[in-house]
Amino acid sequence: METPDLIKQLSQDKKPVQPLASIWMRFVQWSLIALLCVGTAVLVMGVRADLKAILFTPAYFLQLIATLALALLSSLSAFTLSIPGKKSVPLLLTTTLTLLGWLAIIGHFAYHGGDYAAPLGYVCTRDILLMALLPGAVLFWMIQQGAVLTAAIAGLFTILSAAALSALGVQLICACNKPLHILYWHFLPVLFFGLCGMLIGKVLLRWKN
Repeated sequence: METPDLIKQLSQDKKPVQPLASIWMRFVQWSLIALLCVGTAVLVMGVRADLKAILFTPAYFLQLIATLALALLSSLSAFTLSIPGKKSVPLLLTTTLTLLGWLAIIGHFAYHGGDYAAPLGYVCTRDILLMALLPGAVLFWMIQQGAVLTAAIAGLFTILSAAALSALGVQLICACNKPLHILYWHFLPVLFFGLCGMLIGKVLLRWKN
């Protein structure tokens, strides 16, 4: 086949490509879907009885803010990584500092409160995993629409986002305020699930150019 004929055939077979929406648009779309999923789960399971009383106490409120910020920044990082050439280092650094900030808040209130009890909370870890399944699956699908060059890192932030948002939901349900309970059964599972996301990302987010 002559070169002009080959070019003509390829151009005829080529399907139109639908351009991706902007990073911010996709970020907002996912955030709304994920908040709806987690919010529905919280309402079905029931919020803790003393939520109004403790909502604005420093220890509780700061952890809610840190967890929400981690979830949103992680998803924004994942969307940024799905577009080659986008500057992502400052955002990834900010997200990592937010994760460390959540850990620092837990450590601060554990140390200054002198409360080192850590009641078992495997149910909390289970609920974080279950709540994260649907938001995580949707986010993976949305990230796959891009061209991910760093699949493991994108997978890390994808799962970290879904797990952190689920941890936020669990904090609205869980009646235990012990800092070490939060560390062992909320924070560490979120971190563990995020690290598992690196392996999942290598499989699901590898870009086939």
